[in-house]
Amino acid sequence: MRMRALAVASLAFAAELCSPWVYAQVCTPALAVGRQFRGALGHRTSGASPGRRTSVAEILRWSAPVNVSNDATRIGPAAVDPRENNRYTLDGDAWRVSLDSADCGLVAELADIGEGPGSPRVIVVVPLDNAFRALREALIAALPHGRIPTRGGRVDLHTPIRIRATGFAFFNGASWSPAHPQTGTGHGTSTVGALWEIRPVQQLTVLSNAPTLEAPVPVAQDLPSSIPVPGHNPTPDAGTASRPHHDHIRCCDGTVSPACLCDREDFRGCCVHHGGICGGCGE
Repeated sequence: MRMRALAVASLAFAAELCSPWVYAQVCTPALAVGRQFRGALGHRTSGASPGRRTSVAEILRWSAPVNVSNDATRIGPAAVDPRENNRYTLDGDAWRVSLDSADCGLVAELADIGEGPGSPRVIVVVPLDNAFRALREALIAALPHGRIPTRGGRVDLHTPIRIRATGFAFFNGASWSPAHPQTGTGHGTSTVGALWEIRPVQQLTVLSNAPTLEAPVPVAQDLPSSIPVPGHNPTPDAGTASRPHHDHIRCCDGTVSPACLCDREDFRGCCVHHGGICGGCGE
């Protein structure tokens, strides 16, 4: 009974932390939306069409807007690049969640799924506005003990939160500098590799609490018979022919390969940075 009472109390405490009243006590914006950096773009609520799928690796390759060295280009209130008129959907592992000290938005640093805490990241932002309340609460609830970061503070995660975020592309020109044109200055942690963000996040789904990537890598085992040996493609038997094509290969460090599905004919290159192939495909 005592354990149950503690569990109920913990859930009630987490719910209270997620309430808008407590959130308002933690952070009040220093500036109204109209006076925030490119505030009109960063708080958009329009756009109901599905976002085009993208990845952290792709966003890291995006070029800067034309004439990025011009102040008017970087900080103008209107879209400064055609990509800022498009919505994108990004799946990733959030390794850090922070609370922006200026506009009180929730800032998550996402790496590609299955990559470790030191891998390149991009930033996605959920604004403070009431229209985004459910999204903020979903992200906060996924944090350890539903803990809201303090103003200007952050929560660094040992086990990432796997999320799907859909929203507009946004170029954070306020952090651009001639010395660091790709990453800028003061733009998240040193692992954030682009000034392009997803802001505002208009749809957010917590997919799962991804497996920790900090556990010791197990000794590689023989591949299950249901997985082809890389470079060798035998005639499919009844078992391999019926395996789900949408399943992912499982790597030996416990992650799943984001790119290697079970319908591949060649598994070379799969899980090369994660201890090799150790399962998956409906095993």
